[in-house]
Amino acid sequence: MRGISGFILPLGLLLTTSEAALAQSSNAAPQEGATSDIVVTARRTAENIQETPVSVVAFGADSLRQANIRDTQDLLVKTPGVFLAGSGGRENTNFSIRGQSKALAGNSAPGVISYFAEVPSPTVGSSIPTYDLSSVQVLKGPQGTLFGRNTTGGAILYYPTAPDYKLGGYAKASYGNYDARLLEAAVNIPLTSDTLAIRIAGQIQKRDGWTKNIGIGGDPDDLNSRAIRGSILFEPSATFRNTLIVDYYHNDAVGGASVLTDVLPGPNGLTATGTANAALAQLALQRARGPRVINSDVDAFEKVERFGITNRTEFDLSDDITFINIFGYRRTKIDYYSSVDGLPTLIADGSGAIPAGLPVTIVGGRQTSDVRQISDEVQLKGSALGNRLDWLVGAFYLDSKPLGPSGTYIPVFTLPGITDARFNYSFYSEKSRALFGNVNYEIADGLHVNLGVRHTWDKIEACVGGGLSNQPVVSPEECAGAATTIRNSSVNKTSSKALTWQLGVDWKASDAIFLYAVSRRGYRAGGINSPTLAGRLAQFQSFAPEKVTDVEVGIRSDFTMGDVELQFNASPFVGWYNRAVFDHSGS
Repeated sequence: MRGISGFILPLGLLLTTSEAALAQSSNAAPQEGATSDIVVTARRTAENIQETPVSVVAFGADSLRQANIRDTQDLLVKTPGVFLAGSGGRENTNFSIRGQSKALAGNSAPGVISYFAEVPSPTVGSSIPTYDLSSVQVLKGPQGTLFGRNTTGGAILYYPTAPDYKLGGYAKASYGNYDARLLEAAVNIPLTSDTLAIRIAGQIQKRDGWTKNIGIGGDPDDLNSRAIRGSILFEPSATFRNTLIVDYYHNDAVGGASVLTDVLPGPNGLTATGTANAALAQLALQRARGPRVINSDVDAFEKVERFGITNRTEFDLSDDITFINIFGYRRTKIDYYSSVDGLPTLIADGSGAIPAGLPVTIVGGRQTSDVRQISDEVQLKGSALGNRLDWLVGAFYLDSKPLGPSGTYIPVFTLPGITDARFNYSFYSEKSRALFGNVNYEIADGLHVNLGVRHTWDKIEACVGGGLSNQPVVSPEECAGAATTIRNSSVNKTSSKALTWQLGVDWKASDAIFLYAVSRRGYRAGGINSPTLAGRLAQFQSFAPEKVTDVEVGIRSDFTMGDVELQFNASPFVGWYNRAVFDHSGS
């Protein structure tokens, strides 16, 4: 089906400030200046943000510190048009831009992808700590003809501060309410004057939960994380540059609070089980306590461990041609358990199917994931025709596979000590390959035409089955081999492919006015539904890819009113969303 998904007109009348938000490549130097001097790399080249035909919001290192942006969720407050679509946990951020995001349940490709040092983050566990960053860019609209993975909604680019040849660093500490402690530091050490440098940065965050839990478990909305990152810059010649980044992150917290806000009238599961009156009584107690005091029946936790290796190699083949390779390794382990319903254990009153006096747990939720992702991107870019033509061609490869237990445990209307749910396993493997290219040609002074094309091939394999207990103990190999530790295991496969593109024109009408118009096609891979279906439902085992085509026009302008420098920026767009309900490509 096809329809208009939305029409939005974001307008900005901005007073210039003294700080620039800088989004830089790995070899760009930090800059400070007026707002009109903000530099971004949304099109894989350094450009003034006021002369970039992309809807982009950028934050520099100073902006991030002043805005107190400590994680990906903090971007919501500072970036118009960016929302959380619901993710199940703070470490499993699911951004939504222009109505595009990852599905809230099951496995699907994200509509918005986060990149760290130009390496895409895994679909699950994509939250990124924002310590020692040089910049963050938020790109809106379909992406993919210039770098990385294909998206339908946008991309968020995180750039760590790169090593340089000046001895320096910083340290900061803070203390606040709820025993909040933050320690963050970085040191930059040049080992030689112009060849080798290292940078080491780290952060520790601890805070008691600012929501009181009078039930089972600790106080939620706490912090307990530590992270460290080491970077090595190696420049043996003027034409060769290599940057290696190794990072580690660990979090062991209670997690976010689930606060009961309402109980819907029946008929529903509460009335059917005879727990509706008990739920209404708990709702009254919750409202009397206020939203910052809960009564949980779950010993909630949020455990995350991430390890990453990024290697970027740049080699100038000539004055006009550069070769770039970006390799990424990511190992992400997540395990979190929460009280989804915000209720304590209820006592049935006998008005439903459960006898009076029996305790009932309404809904809980646990998700476990252990995934290894390897990606590699090759770019060849250059200029020609007296620098009037800029071109880029590239290839992208991604291989994601589970290494440990992965799936969900969702107890629904269980009787503690009598009945329980079992862990449901879902092991997803994914491979994505793409070729892309982009050209930007100046047909007249200040007037450019831009054309980009990409072709993507995706394959997804899923092994699903039911556990014998409520604990995640089954490995991917046991699922694939139909071991006795898992019930009714089965393997399903699907594939999808798409040609995507962008076509735009931009004009520097004067020193103060920049105009552009662009149309883009974005693509999001299809996937597999679980569990394995049979009979008439078999045709819905896999779902088709989704495509978004948009048209965006924009104006960037600078002017003065008296002694005050002002900007007026607008980026209206319209997008068309297209998807098939199902497809028969799965096997």
